[in-house]
Amino acid sequence: MLKAPHPAAQVLLRSLAPLKKAVDPVRSHLPRMTSLPFSFTGKVEQESDDIAEPVSIAVRTQSEDEQQSQDARDKGLFLARQERWDDIVTAIAQADRTRAATGAGLPIADILAFGARSDVMHGTEQALETCPNPDDAPLLAGIMALEEARLSMGCTPFMNAVVALTHMDLGWAWRSEAAMNLAAQTYENRAQAHFKRAWALMQPLRDEAADSPFLLSAYCTTMATQKEPPVRLADAFAQLIELDPLNFRNMRALGSAMAPSRTGSSDALELEARRTAVRTQEIWGAGGYTWTYFDALTTEDQACLSLDVPFFMEGLRDIVENRPSQETVNLLIAFCAVGLDLREDAAPEVDIVRETIARASDWLVRDHLKEIHPLHWAHASVGFANNAQVRSPQRFAARGRANAHRFLKHCFREELAQGHQVQFTRSGLEVLPD
Repeated sequence: MLKAPHPAAQVLLRSLAPLKKAVDPVRSHLPRMTSLPFSFTGKVEQESDDIAEPVSIAVRTQSEDEQQSQDARDKGLFLARQERWDDIVTAIAQADRTRAATGAGLPIADILAFGARSDVMHGTEQALETCPNPDDAPLLAGIMALEEARLSMGCTPFMNAVVALTHMDLGWAWRSEAAMNLAAQTYENRAQAHFKRAWALMQPLRDEAADSPFLLSAYCTTMATQKEPPVRLADAFAQLIELDPLNFRNMRALGSAMAPSRTGSSDALELEARRTAVRTQEIWGAGGYTWTYFDALTTEDQACLSLDVPFFMEGLRDIVENRPSQETVNLLIAFCAVGLDLREDAAPEVDIVRETIARASDWLVRDHLKEIHPLHWAHASVGFANNAQVRSPQRFAARGRANAHRFLKHCFREELAQGHQVQFTRSGLEVLPD
């Protein structure tokens, strides 16, 4: 049973919404889970004839890594719907302590926490589409229920982090393009309120987070939305990367935070990319430099100008060498081929950098690609944005699949013009005469 709010939290709760009927209003906005798909089929679809010709390649509709992620998400979601928060915190803490991860290196603790908060996130996203007033109860009921649960558990560090990450999700939802089109300043104010609350929850936990990748990741994520000195943020990320060097997403998050449009600058981004490469050299070679610049290059022209292109390209090769899975190969190709935005209004020197990186997709395809993972291509098409509106996962995946096919036909346009057929097998690329 949820306890009444602690007096110290009453001001916060009143500033967001009334507590009366905090849980019930949001339930009508939440999707219902019909099943828990815990079995992995590793399903691979071969192209139908109309798509296969003249390029034939298998499409993995769900990789082993994606299935592992789905299982962890479903577990977190199931426990949250049972209001078994003690069990959620225990599961997250155990996964964090053992450094449990999917095959692609995504921490299980992060995925469990995502599942646990997904109902609140999705319910708020739906409410944003239907509530004319930003103060309507469905927009706040879910997060208020989580705040109450946090207080009832004694504000433990892991539950604090779950609630803080939920505030981050909601902040990005308010800042999404759809919301900004309605009332930009009002929605941005709401986004900032959620970001500030998330940081307020995590800021006191710096010492507790010292040996916990999950807590330290939440600390860095929330800190990155505040006007904290870039040096402090970089130091926190450096500690996180040293704790969990296999998780390349932390390096990507560092680069995004150090980007000129965020808290950093071109010089700060370059410095931290090189430091990260040194710290992770035994695992990633020069890949740490590449991962740190990865997301910044998709949106930041200044990042392109500070980039050491040969070093970045060396990092691409080292990443594939050290993690040659098709999951990683698809991510890198989609980034090079689709994720980089070649805008007409960009400066010529910026275009040269992006075009040079885009050309790396050719050797990545020819030397390493064996199957398509559609979701990476779909996410690349929206710039890997964490507030992208995905209303239909099936259509989103279909979009990624189509993007991959268009690129492959472009990549092999000369061979196809000569009447050759292009096949990708488990052994790799085969170009056959007609």
